[in-house]
Amino acid sequence: MTYLPSPQPADDDRDATAAAHPVRRGRRVTPKPARTSGRVAAIEDAPAARPNAAQRRAAARVQAAEAERTASHADVVAYMETVELDARLAPSDARARRGRPHLAPASATPGAVQRMLSPIFAAVPLPLGSFAMAIVLAGASLGLTGCNESHATAPPAPPVVTVAKAESKPVTEWDEFTGRTEAVEAVEVKPRISGHITEVKFRAGQMVKKGDVLFVIDPRPYQVIVDQRQADVERAKIRQANAERMAQRANKLANGRVISVEAEDTLVTAFSEARSALASAEALLDAAKLDLEFTSIRSPIDGRVSRALLTVGNYVSTTAKAGEPSLLTTIVSVDPIYVHVDIDEQTLIKLKALEAASRSEAAPGNDSKRTTTLSDGTAMEEKIPVEMALTSQEGFPYKGWVESIDNRLDANTSTILLRVVIPNSDGKLVPGLFTRVRVPTTDSRETVLVADTAVGTDQAQKFVYTVGDGNIVEYRGVTLGPVVDGKRVIRTGLKAGERVVVNGIQRARPKMEVNPQAPAVQTAQNTAPAHVPSKN
Repeated sequence: MTYLPSPQPADDDRDATAAAHPVRRGRRVTPKPARTSGRVAAIEDAPAARPNAAQRRAAARVQAAEAERTASHADVVAYMETVELDARLAPSDARARRGRPHLAPASATPGAVQRMLSPIFAAVPLPLGSFAMAIVLAGASLGLTGCNESHATAPPAPPVVTVAKAESKPVTEWDEFTGRTEAVEAVEVKPRISGHITEVKFRAGQMVKKGDVLFVIDPRPYQVIVDQRQADVERAKIRQANAERMAQRANKLANGRVISVEAEDTLVTAFSEARSALASAEALLDAAKLDLEFTSIRSPIDGRVSRALLTVGNYVSTTAKAGEPSLLTTIVSVDPIYVHVDIDEQTLIKLKALEAASRSEAAPGNDSKRTTTLSDGTAMEEKIPVEMALTSQEGFPYKGWVESIDNRLDANTSTILLRVVIPNSDGKLVPGLFTRVRVPTTDSRETVLVADTAVGTDQAQKFVYTVGDGNIVEYRGVTLGPVVDGKRVIRTGLKAGERVVVNGIQRARPKMEVNPQAPAVQTAQNTAPAHVPSKN
């Protein structure tokens, strides 16, 4: 940049300027004494009249014009260097530099002139003439233009998104609920006789078979009763035999008219009474034998036994508490086990529809059977399958079927009891466990699935972004189903094989060009039937 030299003022003008502007470029300049003759000095020593307002304004205008005319060429050069440096600095650094007075030239420009300058120049006040101001403005304009050109940027590249094709596979939709396990058989072991416990023949939690002895009550009192009843039977037999002989003899004598008919009837009646007495004695003997047998308390079912509530030495009674026998222990069956589930009304309607379809397929003349495939590939024929898991388990490892549906809904909760049978051959399931249970609501059918991360929410509508020709994004409103293995079932709005944005959906917009990328890890497509829990 070339600077034009400004006309050099005369010595007298320089002296006047120095006197009017004692500070320049951060230095204080001592004003030079004015060159005056003796006559002028004498006149100045004389008292002068006080100027009026018009004279003061005129003197101020003359002083301003003189200051503007006497601006030196060095001041203009220093100001232009400041402008060029500010154009290269960041805005914050430039403002900081202009705020440091010792780095800026001194100013003698009137306020009216500085207010005509732009804010960037007004921050550094300088004495400027009309010609110098034109040079400054032209240089600043060139500097700012070069700065804008250096910061120009290219158009942004299309955003990178991850896309995957929507897949289609057979899916059975399920509704998921919670339930509790319950034993198919559960009994309370109580004594049938009274007495003292002499033996406990099991351990708590032990698996027992039907007929195994659990408790032994002192049998001696009952053995005595059995012996007594046995003697009564023998006595009754003797009496019966004697009465029988007497009746036979009386019959012969009556036929020979040796005794009367009344005597014969008496002997025959005695024989009948003896026979009845024998039957009664035998019955009492059987009762005594039962009591003796009941001294050994046996398991009525196969299952797992609880702890012994009464131990050896305790007296048990058939009327211990409010006429009820003493409770000794409990036994529950193990295999299979029930799961009781409360299902809602909508699921009940779906199950009834499946049952109706099963009955229609099993109609006479229809050889086909309705089958439902479990997640492990097991086919359940003519039964509504059920899958179950404990709260700490992944997936649904236990398979079973619907055993029964209650006959009415609960009016308060609008639910109905569903009883499920789960095989439990290993005995890991016990009554009272909290479980997750899912039941099918549809048969296996081909369904479109996408990654659950591909689904976005637009107010009340769900949507996905598809990538078409030219990598242009398209908005698709969809109807969702449940989730299966991390993928969402799409009921409507999407076709299998379409490319869907699965990662980076926040960077995409409709009708925008994107840079599609394949997923980092490709997994083999599983062709086995999928199983979906609904969100209730």
